[in-house]
Amino acid sequence: MAQPTVTEVRLPPPSEAVIFRWDRLGSVAVPGAVEQPVLLLHADGRYSVPPRTLGGERVAGRLSSAELRALLTDIVVRQRFTSLNSDAIEAQIRAQAQTGGLLLRLRDGGVTRLELRLPGVHHTVTLANAHAAYQQFPQMEALQRLQAIQQRLLVLVEPSQPPAR
Repeated sequence: MAQPTVTEVRLPPPSEAVIFRWDRLGSVAVPGAVEQPVLLLHADGRYSVPPRTLGGERVAGRLSSAELRALLTDIVVRQRFTSLNSDAIEAQIRAQAQTGGLLLRLRDGGVTRLELRLPGVHHTVTLANAHAAYQQFPQMEALQRLQAIQQRLLVLVEPSQPPAR
């Protein structure tokens, strides 16, 4: 169930607590690879992403306090993450597919799961085949916001991006 829209980000004290987690579950995996979170973001600004090579260590980085606040403000306030509702998004996808006479092209894209844990806020969005759904229904506002959140987080995840401080 969606929570009320958050208008200000309240960060917990800096600690090892995970405040944001991004998972892709059940997607096509490389043989021998272990499924790991795409991103773990901690209250002290540290983050980690999967290893760049099979069997390697998770890659770590750190955001400054200002960078952490800006990232979370973008996700929580600007993109209204806590107002996204998994069941409502899936219902909207089904309705648009039926109305338009389209078949949702299911691919083995797995399940995208985003989880936020801040003081007074715990919210999770889970969506099967999120990327395929966005490609097929790019006009859907909730999918646009979900896509924008993932694009914002890719700056931390993609190896082509410069490492954060």
